[in-house]
Amino acid sequence: MSFRLCVYLLFVTTAISLFGTRAAQAQQTNVSGQSMVDSVSTLRSILEEKRNDRARLEKMLNALNAVDSVYKSYYPTWVVLDEDLRQRIYKAFRGHYSKVAADTAVVVVTTPDNSEILQISIGSVAMGPQETRLVLSDSLRTDILLANYPLRKIDSAPVRERKRILFGAKPVVVSMDASLFGASLLFGNGWGIEMKIGHDEIGYPFWSTGDARLMAVFDRLKIGVMIPVNFGTKAPRILDPLAIRPRKLNGATGISAEFDQPLKSDVIGARFSVGELNRFVSGQLTDEKHPYYIHTIGQLVYSHRMTLQGDGHSLTVSAGAGFHQVAQGEVQPDGRIVAAQKSNFFSPIVRLDYVRQGEEMYGVTLQYYSSIVSVNGWIELVKNFIYVDLRYAAPIIRGPKPWEQSYFHMISPRFRLVY
Repeated sequence: MSFRLCVYLLFVTTAISLFGTRAAQAQQTNVSGQSMVDSVSTLRSILEEKRNDRARLEKMLNALNAVDSVYKSYYPTWVVLDEDLRQRIYKAFRGHYSKVAADTAVVVVTTPDNSEILQISIGSVAMGPQETRLVLSDSLRTDILLANYPLRKIDSAPVRERKRILFGAKPVVVSMDASLFGASLLFGNGWGIEMKIGHDEIGYPFWSTGDARLMAVFDRLKIGVMIPVNFGTKAPRILDPLAIRPRKLNGATGISAEFDQPLKSDVIGARFSVGELNRFVSGQLTDEKHPYYIHTIGQLVYSHRMTLQGDGHSLTVSAGAGFHQVAQGEVQPDGRIVAAQKSNFFSPIVRLDYVRQGEEMYGVTLQYYSSIVSVNGWIELVKNFIYVDLRYAAPIIRGPKPWEQSYFHMISPRFRLVY
């Protein structure tokens, strides 16, 4: 083997050895770098998990330390007025909170039996039930719960709002009301029974018309019968201004119906009644030869309700047109009564209904129809139970018709139950 060949082989062997060593070193470096990257990634994952655990624990602690705002207002609450106890509480707070305002009221909230402190607050800084157990000493907690020191109780429970259900509105379960002017029984589904005495819609209240209407209520529809009443024919010995005036009309027998159709926030209402005076009964007629009676009533009214300025004030404005017919009967020898003469009346209707809802409830209705002005009013005396109801009507511009009084008034208690 020549010298040149030996040198060449030695060079190749050395190069191969050096390349292999460097390759091994590079491979080892790559492995170490990859291990380091994996370790950092693992540490980041563990750190993120611990942070999530801490957040969950803080939420749990806050939940245990918080007082439910829904029930907080119903728990016993007072302001500590004893100066020595106030300073002890201040000292305990300052040891854990740096921003505790001086000369700020100390408010204590406890369980209903005063066995546990739910919250103590000084200004915006507050301690919940868990913190008070950890921060306050047992003796301080006991002294606070004894409540035998000067304090000012706070009644923060919200005032329960009264049921604002007006007459004729659907109750939750059932409503019942009764007065001398009528009665009603109404269920939550809008069905019920209603009785009305007189025809307020034409300005003849109470026994002025001598009839009553008994109707079944099917939500917006009322339909029933009209029957005569036997009272109200006799006048008092002295007809003074406060006396209840007798009726001059006689009650007819027939049918009656009412229907209200909502139109967005407004209402279109229709009223209809028709009846006949068929037979003579001695002692029950105001005139035993030529008795007057209401034969037909028909009205169509559009009503718009608006809320006035101030809480609980509302006004309903109604306008429409109406027709009614008054018949004069003639008693026949066989006791039958036939209509000998009929008088027809057409008139616009204007009505204003004002209602005040709230702790004080009352309402006033002013109506004009056929030259008769009628005023209806009511006021609540005992919450949701006893009311006073008033009716007044009188013709204006013209004099009274033969079947009308110069004016009519009546006052009645009204009883109501709502569930």
